[in-house]
Amino acid sequence: MPRVWVVRADAGKSLDEFTEGPHPHISFGFGIREDITHLRNLDQIEEKCRSHNPDRIHLARRFAREIHYFLHEIKPGDVVLTPTTDHKVLRHGTVQDGSPYYKEVHYEDGGFHGHHRPVVWQEDHLSRYDCSDEHQIRMRQRPTVVPISDDADSFWDRVVIGSASPAPTPQSDPIDPAILAALAKLIDEVNWEQAQNLIADLLSAMGCEVLSISPPGPDGGVDIWAVSSDLLTPDVPLFVQVKRYKWGNNINAKAVRELRGGIKFGGRGVFVTTSSFAKGAREVATEPDYPYIALIDGPKLVALIREHWDKMSPDFRERLDFLTPDAT
Repeated sequence: MPRVWVVRADAGKSLDEFTEGPHPHISFGFGIREDITHLRNLDQIEEKCRSHNPDRIHLARRFAREIHYFLHEIKPGDVVLTPTTDHKVLRHGTVQDGSPYYKEVHYEDGGFHGHHRPVVWQEDHLSRYDCSDEHQIRMRQRPTVVPISDDADSFWDRVVIGSASPAPTPQSDPIDPAILAALAKLIDEVNWEQAQNLIADLLSAMGCEVLSISPPGPDGGVDIWAVSSDLLTPDVPLFVQVKRYKWGNNINAKAVRELRGGIKFGGRGVFVTTSSFAKGAREVATEPDYPYIALIDGPKLVALIREHWDKMSPDFRERLDFLTPDAT
């Protein structure tokens, strides 16, 4: 079954080299200046990354995983998406038959790509906003080679051509008064420390591994450290902020920037509130070239608790029975 991948072209700067000329392709550099197409073992690839990038040894494992994707997991027939320089428009093509090959190519901007795979590019472009929310989130990850979907047909089935902008936020729709009442009662039932524990419990119920919860005091914008359970992108660090606010006290852009400042390289942010987010906060959360931050407002929080209710801890289920899936 064909898969879908994002393969970046130096933030779009090398896209013309990918798509134009007699040999359209995708390629990577990662500082590797020798042919490693024969290496299949991840540890061997990592060693090459270390030897060719002595100043970026801390990234060697991540580079090795992406190289393994490129050389051995991307197959003929798979779909590749490559963002343009503005990140909102994607070129898309199909990987062709033929083994990965090594050819030294020096780009005008000084970049070097040695390993290539042949691709047939389509003439039409795809807006990032045409894609499903789930796939958009994966596209915002920073690595050069990112798995987006295990099923290309399913990916295309969820594409809605002609979306010119992001889908309307949940705040565009009237909020069910019963949800607002549940949120108000939730604030009465849990203090700020218990709210952190509740979100940690919810993350565990969703399959994430919670590593630690911040003690009282300054936390640098991060309340919970966890690891993503996403099967396509496992072991992604999550940096979570929790704000227990009454409905109407919207989270502003400054608060989201503070969380962003605490996200380590390769991680993602999650901002959870019992209230909502101002427009500026939503814009900060999806700014290009920064870690992606998922925003979970009060209604979304209630929906997630109900969705994962059966896996929540007995203590919270007993105290928060007004949030059960059958509650109105």
